[in-house]
Amino acid sequence: MKRRSWLVLLAFVLSTVAATFAATASSKPAARSAGQIEVLSLWGGAEKDAFLKVTAAFTNKTGIKVQYTTARDFVPAIRTRLAAGNPPEVAIIPRPASFLTLRSRAR
Repeated sequence: MKRRSWLVLLAFVLSTVAATFAATASSKPAARSAGQIEVLSLWGGAEKDAFLKVTAAFTNKTGIKVQYTTARDFVPAIRTRLAAGNPPEVAIIPRPASFLTLRSRAR
């Protein structure tokens, strides 16, 4: 009986995760390339330069190109991209509270 309880719990968790992904997925996802990812952040100056060195090393090791996009007004930029169904593969969120704002407005 204990094993069955775990299986029911696991099924519930998996269905919840699947429902969450289905609810947040865009109906028209943007075309993506397997050989490139986009990183969106508000970094500029020395932070951006240091990050670009890291992405160059990543590209050399994996062959995956990294397109770095700067958005000084990060929250409006990511909100617009999410609404348009064109999110970046990676977003470096500047403050944890920014994520809460994005989640509450996306609903």
